[in-house]
Amino acid sequence: MKITKRSEYIIIASLYIITLFLGVYTFFDIAFIDKIRYALLVILPASISISIIFDNLKNLKLLLKNKIPLILYVLTIIWFFLTFIFGIKIGMNSLKGFIHYSVLLTLILVLFNCKIEKDTLKNIKKHLFISFALSIGFGIFQYLTKWNLNTYNNDKYPGIFGRINSTFFIATTFDKYIVLMFPLITYELLNDKDNWYYKVLLILSMLGITLTFSRSGQLIYLVMCFIFFIVTLFKKQFKNSILIVLIVICMILIPGAKYSVQSALDYAYETAHLPKVLRINLLQKMGTEIEQVKAGKCADDDCVGDVEGSNFFRKYYESVGKAFIKEYPVFGVGVGNATYLYENQNAKDYLKDASVISDEYPYMYPHNCYIQLTEETGIVGIVLLFSFVLSLAFTKLKRSINKLDFYVILLMLFGLALGCITEGLFYTKQVIYLFAIGYAICCNTCSIDEKKDKKVKK
Repeated sequence: MKITKRSEYIIIASLYIITLFLGVYTFFDIAFIDKIRYALLVILPASISISIIFDNLKNLKLLLKNKIPLILYVLTIIWFFLTFIFGIKIGMNSLKGFIHYSVLLTLILVLFNCKIEKDTLKNIKKHLFISFALSIGFGIFQYLTKWNLNTYNNDKYPGIFGRINSTFFIATTFDKYIVLMFPLITYELLNDKDNWYYKVLLILSMLGITLTFSRSGQLIYLVMCFIFFIVTLFKKQFKNSILIVLIVICMILIPGAKYSVQSALDYAYETAHLPKVLRINLLQKMGTEIEQVKAGKCADDDCVGDVEGSNFFRKYYESVGKAFIKEYPVFGVGVGNATYLYENQNAKDYLKDASVISDEYPYMYPHNCYIQLTEETGIVGIVLLFSFVLSLAFTKLKRSINKLDFYVILLMLFGLALGCITEGLFYTKQVIYLFAIGYAICCNTCSIDEKKDKKVKK
């Protein structure tokens, strides 16, 4: 099974279209256009799989080559279909949910198993990075022109113009796209340490993640920077070590960024119960301005009145999801049916104990992918899905002798794992399909298997 020129061009076109044009509600809010965007977010990834399979009809047995990922793929699809059948409602939302996961998992499996020529892989990565640079460039333009910025948090982070979402839905999906691209960019930089192109991409990633002023994204980004820094020291790439230090310093120096970064650090400190003596405080002067920041008037889902309420609402949304997990632990409410519940605000109709539902505040998605996946597909469903994703990494790393393969794959999984804590990444189609393409080609083992076959023949 190999990628032909036609399939290669479909992948490249899909990268540009998904990254730059399919951010729902971005640029303009027209219902008809957004329906087309929703459809294309599934049609384009599906077209990649169909094209590759069509070109290899006589050689489909290669899909059977890696047994563990294949078995987990089949089991996951079957289980998600069962949740579709036995969920609380069979409707358009559940059907869309099942189709989405079928397309996503098939895309990953096909790209994982197909043969990707060296030049083809290089070309795909080139356009992946170009589309990334264009998206970041548009985000910077958006910030400098103050066009269509989210200004709800301006009082919270003094000095900012607003939060960018660039070509994505909102800032907190754009930031996850950036952190999931970071491993791919730094992997190429580690392989080609003096290539200015990847250094520019790294700088652009810093500007993009900073201008989102997204605490969770910035925190993940900083941890990834630290890991990259350690790796550059081991590889004695001291120029890159200095570069990443300068990037972090510049990130903090951008007006308003120190407040969002400190807020992210404070959340991490509290979660890890870190002693105060070990905590880094970027806000040394506790003047009136800082006190106002702590009070932070804001809107969106980040505040209740004048008091920061992000944690309040997140815990409320999560509590509703956990209530469904408790009452529907096996099949869940059915794949895609979280949308049905939150759009209709009818959770009380399906919960025996609805005491968790507030009459004052509407409930939304849990903002936690682990909770939402378990809520929809049960404990078995989430275990199968993540087992499938991890099986690709296990298969690749078991055969690879390149230490940098460990770096890029594990760092991508790390970013995905942390991102899923604060966002429903598997439901954010624009981000998860781009991740799927990057992750699957990183885990592809055909080149390794070919080298082994040649050695055996010799």
